[in-house]
Amino acid sequence: MNKTNEIVAFPALIEPLDPTSRVVITDTMHTQKNQAGLIADKGGHFVFGVK
Repeated sequence: MNKTNEIVAFPALIEPLDPTSRVVITDTMHTQKNQAGLIADKGGHFVFGVK
């Protein structure tokens, strides 16, 4: 069984999407620079929850 978590799976989920001029909203777990970069580099915007 290949176990993974949401942080590791995030890039594979975002890659096929076109977030250009869209807002991607995620929970606190995804408040990370590399994940913000994945969205912004493709022309998208993001809102991350912070605790």
